[in-house]
Amino acid sequence: MLLQPEPARFSGAVRHGNDVELYRAAFMPLRGKDASRPLIYGTFNRRAVPVAALRGLSFSDRLEAGRQVGEQPAP
Repeated sequence: MLLQPEPARFSGAVRHGNDVELYRAAFMPLRGKDASRPLIYGTFNRRAVPVAALRGLSFSDRLEAGRQVGEQPAP
């Protein structure tokens, strides 16, 4: 059961050895007229970036660096 049937967005970073994996995701519940269960529609994107490329940067600079490495902006 969905307690709050509204879109949810997530983003963050996880370190793997010498790389940092930047991720972002968005999910949205869908419910039809006669649906006994809600469906969830969503997307997940990730990008591995060398730790050395992120050293000395602020959080907002790190996000921008991830975009420059090749993340495509959401439409």
